[in-house]
Amino acid sequence: MAKQELLVSVLKSIVSQGKFPHFHFCGPHSDDVLDVVNEVISDHYDNKSMIMQIHILDNISESHLVQMITAFCNLQPVVADNDTKPKVIIIHQQNESLNDNFVHFLEDRMSEKRVKFVFLTASMHVVPAVLLNKMVSFTIHPKSNSKIKGTCVDSDDVFYKLINSNTDNNTYANTIIQWSQLHTLSIPSIIYDSWYENIIKLSNKLT
Repeated sequence: MAKQELLVSVLKSIVSQGKFPHFHFCGPHSDDVLDVVNEVISDHYDNKSMIMQIHILDNISESHLVQMITAFCNLQPVVADNDTKPKVIIIHQQNESLNDNFVHFLEDRMSEKRVKFVFLTASMHVVPAVLLNKMVSFTIHPKSNSKIKGTCVDSDDVFYKLINSNTDNNTYANTIIQWSQLHTLSIPSIIYDSWYENIIKLSNKLT
């Protein structure tokens, strides 16, 4: 928690200066992820014309999302002359997939300096790689272990299965170290997908 508080403090300082990258916050419990985002962003965006939140749902069409984002980006906000902060679009994606056309639209929009995107997901691997490469990503761990079991759990996330498995401390520690070394490698998603089954088998053997 101390490290997370330090992270939040640093990110708040960066956002306050008005020059910050696109962000991606992920974690198995959406409330904890949203708490961090609100703490980092909200204090510096009291003006509601500068921030928009979008929930990716099955019943919202791609064309409607494109229209909403385009209109928001083009709308002139009511701000002071010395306020140079970019607009912020918070996208609550969770585990929902994005179609290719919408991904390409977001990729184009993310090249603009006057708008910053903040993605909220349940897992690091939900966001398409072409967008992930444009963002700085953080994994937000649950504040309480009891929150891991319940809603917004990524059932396919091997790491969270691992930390909730019953095993002795030595095996647990060695497995975490080995998994962490593998998990922090930066590899293209197409390679990760091809290795995924082998990673699961290896993890099962280790546990």
